[in-house]
Amino acid sequence: MDFDDQLSATVGFASGTGTVTETVTFPHGSRSVTFTQESGNSGLYQLNGDTHQTFAFSGIGTNSVTETVTGTDATTTLTYSQTATAGQYSLTADSKTFTGASDVTYGFTQSNGTVSAISVTATGNNWTWTHNLPIVPDAQFTIGSSTITETLASGNKVDTLTFTAGTGGAYSLTSIATNWVAQGSATTALDIDAFDRAQFTISGGAVTAVARVNPDGSTSSVASDSHVVFSVPAAGFVEETVTLGSHSYSKLFYSASGGGTYTAVAEVSGSAVDLVGLKAQIAELPSGVAALL
Repeated sequence: MDFDDQLSATVGFASGTGTVTETVTFPHGSRSVTFTQESGNSGLYQLNGDTHQTFAFSGIGTNSVTETVTGTDATTTLTYSQTATAGQYSLTADSKTFTGASDVTYGFTQSNGTVSAISVTATGNNWTWTHNLPIVPDAQFTIGSSTITETLASGNKVDTLTFTAGTGGAYSLTSIATNWVAQGSATTALDIDAFDRAQFTISGGAVTAVARVNPDGSTSSVASDSHVVFSVPAAGFVEETVTLGSHSYSKLFYSASGGGTYTAVAEVSGSAVDLVGLKAQIAELPSGVAALL
């Protein structure tokens, strides 16, 4: 089962005699897989007789179902929450812990208690490859005595990556935890793009100048365009509406501070933006991450 596909679907679970059947329902169909209980172990299941992975389930029939997948190199815990439809769940959290050795390590340059640069190094037979990684603008780092934790938001999810120090100052990625922000009844979905940022000059409630923020932090002024209109629907938000013929779409930018640099947080066709629903989704973000938007 490709668990990433489940993000746009609902999931149902059914317990049988020595089996658990998982049914994923998409807008245009569904598919099911059946896990079979291991011989002599009532708590573990296998899929198609594959002994390299075991599956465990808890909470079937309750408001929250947990599925744990244990492999040779990683353990993944998937958390599903009850939707408004009885017996249907949505994936709300995914946590993966790596247990095997890795040929990829990370280096962190630290300055004034924060991370200023990141590099990744891959090694193989008689070769080593090192590459610098960009730091996502909304990334928040927590530096411990032997770990560095990076938390960042993209789309409608928040990822928390934990790196653990090894020999020679190199770090290994030891876990990834992902939490999704449910859209709920909102008609505008949260869709954060930390690399799509802008600065706006606002006077009298109107946008008078726009500058795009480049990946390196520099800015580029945006010339006026008869097809593009900027407006301020609420404090901390700027809406960019592009109209081409009979088609239009809107992009919402958000600034937690109500000024400075704004980050793209949603895009919709037409101009009907559910600002109340979007605000509710932003409120679900960790405070440290939301403050960097």
